[in-house]
Amino acid sequence: MKKIVNELEGLPTKIDSVKFGILTEQRARELSVLKVSKREIYDINTEKPMVNGVLDPKLGLSSPGELCETCNKTLQECTGHFGHIELTLPVFHPGYQKMLVKILQTVCKKCSRILLPEKKIFLYRISGKNIFNDEILFNEAKKNQTCFYCGYTNGVVKRGIGTKIIYSGYDLNPLVVKSLLSQIEDYDLLNFNKRGCNELEQNIFGEGTAVYPSGDASVRPHLNKNFSLFTDIVVSTVLVPPACSRPSVKTEEFGSNEDDLTIKLSEMVQLSSTIVNSLTTSSLILLLNDWELLNNTFSSYISGNTLRSLLTRLKGKHGRFRNNLSGKRSDYTARTVISPDPLLSIEQVGIPLQIAKVLTVPEKVTEFNIESLRRHVLNGPKKYPGANFVINKENKRISTLYNKKIFLGDVVERHLVDNDRVLFNRQPSLHRLSILSHFVKVVPNKTFCFNVSVCAPYNADFDGDEMNVHVPQTLFARAECNLMRIKENLRSPKDNQLIIMPNQDFITSMYLIGREYFDEVSFYTYLFEVCHASQDYEIAKSVRPSMLRPTRIYTGQQLLSAIFRKHKLFESLMTKRMLKQCLSQMSSSEIVIAENCIARVSARFIGERGFSIGVDDLEYRNQGNKAVRIKSLIGECVREIDPDNIAELSSVRDKMSKTIKLLPDNSALIMAESGSKGSKINITQMMAMVGQQVINGQRVPLSYSGRSLPHYRDGETYITEMSTTTEGAAGCCSGPGAMHNNEMGRTVMTGGGCNENGENSPGNRGIAFGTMNDTSSRTGSANNTHEIDPGTDAQREKDLQHCEEKMLFRGFIKNSFFTGLNAFEFFFHAISGREGLVDTAVKTAETGYMQRRLIKALEDLKLCFDGSVRGTDCIIQFPNPENSYFRKGFQPGDALGAIAAQSIGEPGTQMTLKTFHFAGVGSMNITLGVPRLKEIINASACSTPVIRITGVHKGLNDMRQINDAVQPLRIENVVEAIEINISESIYADFRTKTKYLSLNETIRERLEKRYKSEAFIHNGCVRMYLDVNQDSIYTLNDMKQQVGKIFLRGVATVTGTVFNNVETENVNGKEDERHVDGVAGTKDGNVRHKRARKDSSPVCADDAGPEFELLAEGTGLQEILGMPNVKSALTNNIIEIESVLGIEAAQRSIVNEIVFTLKSHGIEINVEHITLLADLMCFKGKVNGITRFGIKNFKSSPLMLASFEQTGEHLFDAAANNKCNEIAGVSDSIIVGGIIPVGTGGVSIYHDDRNQN
Repeated sequence: MKKIVNELEGLPTKIDSVKFGILTEQRARELSVLKVSKREIYDINTEKPMVNGVLDPKLGLSSPGELCETCNKTLQECTGHFGHIELTLPVFHPGYQKMLVKILQTVCKKCSRILLPEKKIFLYRISGKNIFNDEILFNEAKKNQTCFYCGYTNGVVKRGIGTKIIYSGYDLNPLVVKSLLSQIEDYDLLNFNKRGCNELEQNIFGEGTAVYPSGDASVRPHLNKNFSLFTDIVVSTVLVPPACSRPSVKTEEFGSNEDDLTIKLSEMVQLSSTIVNSLTTSSLILLLNDWELLNNTFSSYISGNTLRSLLTRLKGKHGRFRNNLSGKRSDYTARTVISPDPLLSIEQVGIPLQIAKVLTVPEKVTEFNIESLRRHVLNGPKKYPGANFVINKENKRISTLYNKKIFLGDVVERHLVDNDRVLFNRQPSLHRLSILSHFVKVVPNKTFCFNVSVCAPYNADFDGDEMNVHVPQTLFARAECNLMRIKENLRSPKDNQLIIMPNQDFITSMYLIGREYFDEVSFYTYLFEVCHASQDYEIAKSVRPSMLRPTRIYTGQQLLSAIFRKHKLFESLMTKRMLKQCLSQMSSSEIVIAENCIARVSARFIGERGFSIGVDDLEYRNQGNKAVRIKSLIGECVREIDPDNIAELSSVRDKMSKTIKLLPDNSALIMAESGSKGSKINITQMMAMVGQQVINGQRVPLSYSGRSLPHYRDGETYITEMSTTTEGAAGCCSGPGAMHNNEMGRTVMTGGGCNENGENSPGNRGIAFGTMNDTSSRTGSANNTHEIDPGTDAQREKDLQHCEEKMLFRGFIKNSFFTGLNAFEFFFHAISGREGLVDTAVKTAETGYMQRRLIKALEDLKLCFDGSVRGTDCIIQFPNPENSYFRKGFQPGDALGAIAAQSIGEPGTQMTLKTFHFAGVGSMNITLGVPRLKEIINASACSTPVIRITGVHKGLNDMRQINDAVQPLRIENVVEAIEINISESIYADFRTKTKYLSLNETIRERLEKRYKSEAFIHNGCVRMYLDVNQDSIYTLNDMKQQVGKIFLRGVATVTGTVFNNVETENVNGKEDERHVDGVAGTKDGNVRHKRARKDSSPVCADDAGPEFELLAEGTGLQEILGMPNVKSALTNNIIEIESVLGIEAAQRSIVNEIVFTLKSHGIEINVEHITLLADLMCFKGKVNGITRFGIKNFKSSPLMLASFEQTGEHLFDAAANNKCNEIAGVSDSIIVGGIIPVGTGGVSIYHDDRNQN
């Protein structure tokens, strides 16, 4: 037989499961050692806790210096004892109120039978289901008011305010039962007092209850296995917690500060005794008042929000679950500021001597180490290296100040010494690499020191950051430190890319070394650093000078070759990308040596050579080292842009960065080209121009007066007016009493004509007509192609000046940081800067909560030996021998769920909270960044849904046909005028545009359906007669407001369409679709040509041109897929994909949308991590969001759910349903102090004793 071997000697009994249930009165009395009956807390005469009071010494101790009267132990030894309070009248439990109401809505108030036919009751009896947890049966029973057994008609039961319950309009609490007071002893269910509730529950589940029509009592345990007896929901006995859990703090004067629970318990004792007096004196008003107050006091004791109630102490960030059970305080830790030290190995951490004397390592005395440990003990706690304590065989801890002797078997707590193992951590710990193992190097500093190359995994910098050190205390912990050492974690599990590598000054040094020449002394000085870091001094013997005469000269490339021995001389200068490629080809041990060499050489080289940036580096000079006016270059770029297109405005800076040519020795250029810091864009902003300021994805917004700043004159508002163009005379009145589209797109009807001053004029009252704008029929006509006529030089210069004014007016900064910003530019720049600060602050909270939800949902998932990914009670991914996890270095037992959650959540801090333009088209935006990631993870509806439609034929004319079918048409789009005749009869003629005459019949049907009046087609118009009565004015008013919105055809849920040019290329045998600037679209589905530019030709819009796709803003995927000539359609709305295409398509969509969102911010992670998240969200057959409501659909552990959110709800639900929590998950194991079942904790050692006697 194989027996499991206990991992640790002396390990306490392992908790396998936790059972939940409702506390019964019998159990409360069994746990109690005292019946509390006195309301006084302290005896006034003796100033000691009152006997039989809420702080009776039998309940335990709350202050030192005394012994417990129950167990005779001290404060440190006594765990406390429970007491109980017997209430005179029972009260409702606030945690079970919802369940109690549900029960009362399901049973008859006279005979206590469930309000269902006997057949259905019998089916549930034999299936063993809990009817009160089955929503279908509960809803059916709730609808039945007449009992099937006794015929009694039941009233409506619902929850009231607080803990009140309302039945048939009566407030069923002591305040409203004065008319029922005489019937309390009768337990009449219609009176519905609290004693009646107890009797009702006894009738439901007691002996001989009508719930079991067969009379067979043997089925009762089978029916009752999934829920508790409901008699305990109504509380008659209150359990008093031990005194040590609610300590009493005495003040300097006479008195004490008492815990909130103590106060409430004392109040319940007082109210209970007061109710007894009210019963004896037959004072109805006092009885009702005291009874309600008792009910409210008990409710506050359990779940009050104004004080520290029992539930308040459990839930929240500072509650017992999250603050004391899921997260625990630890000893043998230190925290201080960090500082860089390039001379340390990347595997070392410098520990200050002062800290090394306090943090100790327990080491058992053996015959091999007794001499060294004896020296530590003799040095004592103050002399380094020494020891602080000795633990002898009797397990007594003695200070080395008083004991200098040690024996074999003793444990010595010695000081930290070099090469000890410690854990190094920086908070927030966003991913696994935020805590790593280092070797100790004791240094005479006051700060923790480590190599700058290790900043990336910690996301640390040296501007005052603090970090933590943890010293492992057991051999098992030290062994696991080997898995967390730097050498084993050089690559991030997020994307398998090298994360621990040289940065900033190190890269600059490598770049400069590549073009340096050294004399023999200097070269061997640097080469010695390489030999010292690699501990290989044979390297110096193999290096030969590059030049022998007139003096020996060595090159920087030779020095680099000594560091990277597998590489020959590099053909170009060393950049960050080249450095990463070289290191990625090495083994882990070689990478550690190479990075140590780079750190030592770079620190020495850049310290001796020097490297700085000054004002002279920001002055633009040509190859002749002469200053050049850069304004002329900016002017050339400005001439070619559209001042209303934010994408083009933002691209000016990019074009300038490509235009500027700097000298090779420019410090800013060296940093940008080497990849150590900054980019060409930063250089452009410093030297040439800051560029367009983007606020919330748009240009600087305008005020109500049409100005971006109040400092502009009123006359300058014409700039914004000229940016709006209209098509012909559409929307203008063509006669008196016109109906037209105003600026907001509403259809407006006027009763009479207008004079030249815009005032209403009398006359011609009978007929009014107007023109309606067509927003869907514009198809790239000449009116839609806005081109600038070059004209004369003067006109061209004026137009250029006008365009420049429009740019500067909306946040375009022409000056650079070198030349300085003017007042307006400075303010625009400050707007953008403030947005960045607010964005960072909000983003931190958003991403932190999102990562916590991801971790909780995925924490139990691990990789198994067969290649499957499993949770505690489910299989997320089935076995696959070719699982890509194995190919990427993961091993069986790895916590893939936690790694996936960290890989998705940690990059979220690099994302923004804004909406960005889609495919370079300014007329359509989609949500990106953190908001979009939240939408996907929460499985909520997409805020900006877009359907991408591909046709069988992708020519522009073919896609226009699909657009005509998709684009929603309403009466305002197809009718050019409405004529209303008011005479003996009232009728309206809807004059349809010529191209839409075929829709007249549809218009007639829609009008008849809307206005319930006869309509017919007359002379190409649709005429509708209105009844002449007092309601005619209301009909005309409704027609004025709503007739233009009547839907005719298309997809009603689509709000706009855009044509997108698609450039198709074959890349590696695959078709790659990219969005490029070509023919842009408008929100009404029209093609809009680019404005004419210098040296550019207009874009052709015919079938011989490029291929197009249609982007439809809105929903309606199913309707679009059924249209002819549509090859495919895909939306970014995951909920719509699930409803139309099914759960597997939704799973794939989740993966694609997360990948797209991350890539839009330059973030790439292993798609396996995203697939795992999508599989978890969909494996139940529907999309479940990673929210408090979604997680409970695929997590069954009450402890795990209670440690996440809604602590009270999950605990009360588990108790009411007698749930048993098997300790198998990560959160469960941490809460009970066990070993988590993943990683090294997921492996057990077995001993085969079959061959033993």
